[in-house]
Amino acid sequence: MKIEIEVYKGQSIVYNDDSDKFECEIELNNQVKATKRTSLKDVRKEIDQFINVNLEFKPFKFFLKSAYSSKTFETYVCSAIRTDGKFVVSRVESERYKSYYGEKEMALAMVFDDEIVKERERLDKEMEDAQLKYKNAISDLFDQLKPCDLSAYKNVMED
Repeated sequence: MKIEIEVYKGQSIVYNDDSDKFECEIELNNQVKATKRTSLKDVRKEIDQFINVNLEFKPFKFFLKSAYSSKTFETYVCSAIRTDGKFVVSRVESERYKSYYGEKEMALAMVFDDEIVKERERLDKEMEDAQLKYKNAISDLFDQLKPCDLSAYKNVMED
């Protein structure tokens, strides 16, 4: 059972007697972090740290290179920094799914550039056009196919 203990700096702190811990979902500027600690003091400290770090933080976009050798990249958004120093990131297409990246993952982060985005969109459009042209050409070849005359082999199958 969860019992509300207090509201500290706009954040509701509850005590969960099932886990015997204090819990809080810290929310600031649409950034959320859940914390569970054994002492109320630790929860308050984490709220203070999260607020201090993220009040000055400005969200930014970046390109993330593939960790594999496929030479691809995707556009990501960094929306916050956690108190443990990890970045809260999500893909631009699906901002609902957040990940937490440390220094190792962020080493693959590259500077966001609108010109690169425009060039990639142009290349994607070219690829779609080429795929459509290929699909239509295959369809035309399919229409030119003629059925085989298997009547000469019908006698062989009946024997």
